[in-house]
Amino acid sequence: MSPVSQAAITQQTAPALRWKAWLRRYFYFGMTLVCSAVLIWGFGHTVPSVLLHPAVPRPKILWVHSVVFSGWLVFAIVQTGLIRVRKVQVHRVLGWFGAGLAATMVVVGVATAIELGRFDVRVLHQAGADTFEIVSFADMILFPALVAMAIVWRKNLELHRRLLFLATVELTGAGFGRIDWLAMHNLMFFCADALMLMGVWRDWTVDGRVHRVYKVAIPAMIVWHGWVTWMYLRPPVWWARLAHAWMG
Repeated sequence: MSPVSQAAITQQTAPALRWKAWLRRYFYFGMTLVCSAVLIWGFGHTVPSVLLHPAVPRPKILWVHSVVFSGWLVFAIVQTGLIRVRKVQVHRVLGWFGAGLAATMVVVGVATAIELGRFDVRVLHQAGADTFEIVSFADMILFPALVAMAIVWRKNLELHRRLLFLATVELTGAGFGRIDWLAMHNLMFFCADALMLMGVWRDWTVDGRVHRVYKVAIPAMIVWHGWVTWMYLRPPVWWARLAHAWMG
């Protein structure tokens, strides 16, 4: 091959190599920012009317919920940022705070779902509010499961960071669900699934293959989301009775 041809090939491949290097270094940090933006954008549609200036005062636990769950976004951004600046030891120490925060989120999330469900049924008289709470309960099952696996495999960086990425993406369904058009067409999980698939795209672009955790976890999560959607759109008798007993 002539020097001219070799130079032309090098010139063509250099941007692709730089793009791959950028994705390898910044993808997870960038996607954490994207997830945070989705949640801020989504909840920004409801915070003024629900928390700040409600026509009917909401349960106080919503304030606790907002602080605790916002804390996870800050934590996720800080943790991915620490990896980027190579503060691995600080990242590891702070990780145990994140484990405690995730456990707190589950307790607060379940308590908020029950309290808000009762409020929607008893005070606002919203039809179907009780059976819709399956969405919150499902999140509070899947999110801690992903975080727990990330803790167990914390010494395996490739597994660890992908599991935490999926855990954070799982929370975005609530943000997408606060956007009226997406909620009306039941697309909040579809949007969250699209964010998960960005991880598949990243792997394929950077590594030429998809990591096994995505091959297993993402199909399972998509099936889970489909089941949850069916549960609140066509609630089976047993769930309708159980939800009514809790919330009614």
